[in-house]
Amino acid sequence: MALERGLKVVKFFPAGSSGGIKFLKDMAAPYGGVQFIPTGGVNKDNLNDYLANSRVFACGGSWMVKADLISSGNFAEVTRLTKEAVC
Repeated sequence: MALERGLKVVKFFPAGSSGGIKFLKDMAAPYGGVQFIPTGGVNKDNLNDYLANSRVFACGGSWMVKADLISSGNFAEVTRLTKEAVC
């Protein structure tokens, strides 16, 4: 459906429980012009593995902005986790 609609970037969810970066590499192979945004199971331990793949446009991850951090107003920790992810 994405290809029929001319999309070039699609979300890949749930990345982790679907097989992670290995599955993404295998699944992406026949779709040469498409890039992916993996979410669901992406974390600080595997983020760089995803981003190293040329077919990955970007990654999403909720580990940086957990609900308890938001509700408690702990934005310093949200900032720290976000900086950790992008550095």
